[in-house]
Amino acid sequence: MKLFMIKKTFFDMWDNLLKIVILNLGFILVSAIFLIVPYLHKFNIIWGLLGFFLSFIIFNIYYGTVSLFVLKIADYESAGFNDFFLYFKKSWKISILYSLSLILFMTIIIFVIPFYSRLNNYLGFFISFLFLWGTLIFFLSIQYFYQIYGRFNNSFFKVIKKCLLVLFDNTGFSIYLVFVGIIIIILSLITGFIFPGISTFLLWQSVGLKLRLYKYDYLEENPDANRKKIPWDILLENDKEMVGKRTLKGMIFPWKE
Repeated sequence: MKLFMIKKTFFDMWDNLLKIVILNLGFILVSAIFLIVPYLHKFNIIWGLLGFFLSFIIFNIYYGTVSLFVLKIADYESAGFNDFFLYFKKSWKISILYSLSLILFMTIIIFVIPFYSRLNNYLGFFISFLFLWGTLIFFLSIQYFYQIYGRFNNSFFKVIKKCLLVLFDNTGFSIYLVFVGIIIIILSLITGFIFPGISTFLLWQSVGLKLRLYKYDYLEENPDANRKKIPWDILLENDKEMVGKRTLKGMIFPWKE
């Protein structure tokens, strides 16, 4: 299942390469807003902080919009740029809440954990340890945030709840999802995030959750089944047919196949 995730993500990206590159260029453009923030600090630290928060929120609004866009690609649907603003309209409010939650946890990392760790006693160590693990769990779980929201259209707190449930039920899978995601980001550094880029990173997350949800459909239909022995070959049969067998010639010159 894990190897097929890589294969499907790659070919979904390749089949929509132009869209992926354009979306990545959008990420580069939105990220450029952060270059203005240091200049705002010269005038006033308050303006600098406000500039950073506003830039961060704008980035996450675009991040959420693209997440819903590539979700359609993962589902083998035609995701056109005409629909981009529909995804924006659907996600911008929850993206603001998402941004505020990230700012809260970044504040915990920067200020709260170091404060308690400097107390040099058991209480300080225990509290900082709890905050550290809570932050780790949070960041492992939110990789499912927009994928769950896009598929189930739940409220913010229900999405967070489902993210945690998916994480605790699929801890090893969640770590694998992060590991490959980091590799995608590292590869993106070579091309300045034009390719494979953040869009492919989001596509990877969308493919991951899409395929993982088959497990719950199977368990719902087979309540007495062994949760540790999921027949992935059977569950992924349709997706394997959709992806099909590819050749290098067919990838570069599809009209010659």
